[in-house]
Amino acid sequence: MLPKQQKHKQLIPFSLQLRIPQTETSARRPSASKAMDFVYDQTKENLFFQKLYDSAAGKMLSQDREIGLAVLYSYDYMLLFHNCFVEYYRNPLEFNDEKDCFIQLSKKLF
Repeated sequence: MLPKQQKHKQLIPFSLQLRIPQTETSARRPSASKAMDFVYDQTKENLFFQKLYDSAAGKMLSQDREIGLAVLYSYDYMLLFHNCFVEYYRNPLEFNDEKDCFIQLSKKLF
């Protein structure tokens, strides 16, 4: 009989939790990479996105803006960053640092 806290769920060793079959990861890599390349290509010249990329890259002790993009599409920033990208993509000329999504992401990031 399992201890009370493990009654409903057995603990999986940490090393096994990280193992994903190669076919699953390799199948996702190309499409995720293409999507991130698309986002970066669309935004890399925009001053406001450059600020976001620089700050996010700094979280990883990097100055590489593409690293910043990867950080923004992970952790707690994903939804806010995606909202910024959608807002920008719909109307690039009106995207600025006064947009609600930019302000929220900046507060979380800076």
